[in-house]
Amino acid sequence: MKKLLITTALVGSLISAPAFSKNVRSISIEASNIDVEQSFNNVEYLGSENKTRPTVRYSYKGQGEHIFFRPSISYTFGEIALRDTNSTSNKSTLSKIATIEADIGFNITKKTSVFATVGAISATFERDENGINHDKNSNAILAGVGLEYDICKKYSVNAKYQRSDMAFNVSDHDADHKVSTDIFKVGIYFKLYLKTEGKLREGLGKI
Repeated sequence: MKKLLITTALVGSLISAPAFSKNVRSISIEASNIDVEQSFNNVEYLGSENKTRPTVRYSYKGQGEHIFFRPSISYTFGEIALRDTNSTSNKSTLSKIATIEADIGFNITKKTSVFATVGAISATFERDENGINHDKNSNAILAGVGLEYDICKKYSVNAKYQRSDMAFNVSDHDADHKVSTDIFKVGIYFKLYLKTEGKLREGLGKI
């Protein structure tokens, strides 16, 4: 996770500095509709749950004439409770969902763009089995696609879909619980910093 964070930051700074003519720092507020499915040892299905939780994100966008690159970090508030479907009192909770992401996008029009996302997701999985509580963290690869529309120079909105598959070892076995997430997000971006660089960068930004 730490290596990915450092790599994302370095790539973002290297690409955005020399190649893009416009740089935008943003804070976004998103509604994350999270569909969670859990299974045991890839065999026993333990149920699913769908909840909507608030997410905040900080991003840095390097904008060229036709493409953009945007690394970001996000945190989703609240938890998602999962109760087993096998008639037991066992239950699970997914919480502390954080991501490190990088969007690579293409401008369809001056205001509309599409993008692909790759990154990492981290979450805490709590498992209560027969009154014994297990608390584990896990990281996994995150991937998705999205659509964005610029309302004006200061605001934009986007919608995205992301998928991840996490594994949690909660009972002294290797990755015995699998947790899959399908996340649909709708958010508004508040642009904190908008700057157009000099003619040299403006020329380099036409890619």
